[in-house]
Amino acid sequence: MINCAISNLKNWTDIWRNVRFQYDFDKNGFVSVDELTDLFFQYYPVQLQGKSMSNYLKEFTSFYDETLLNYKVIKDGINKEVNLRLAEMKANPTGEAARKSEIEKMKETNPLTLGNLSRLQEVRNFDESMAQTPGGGDQMSGMKSERMS
Repeated sequence: MINCAISNLKNWTDIWRNVRFQYDFDKNGFVSVDELTDLFFQYYPVQLQGKSMSNYLKEFTSFYDETLLNYKVIKDGINKEVNLRLAEMKANPTGEAARKSEIEKMKETNPLTLGNLSRLQEVRNFDESMAQTPGGGDQMSGMKSERMS
């Protein structure tokens, strides 16, 4: 969602303007899940094509009515991230910091880094060597039975 908002800031502000004036009549900060999803797909059809927002929006549903979302929390959270990225872009127009932050986020979300893959290989080799030992790799139980006899 952050990338969608950055790609077209006017659409981003239009979404929240529509929510405030057309859907949130009570000004209570809640709107239906379907209304907000439809607005996102209306303003960002290309970026959200073939994607579902249900998992992302699930955490913002009301505890007393699962069809309602607290849209102010969504808006404030994404606006905060957008402002941080725009400040990074302004501070470093070459985009090097943005590329580094993307790489860092990829590392956080994808635990299969080179270090983890080598560790995984070590564990697999250990498991294979344990499977090849006599007694099915359970050497401790064999030692206990020898002591008891």
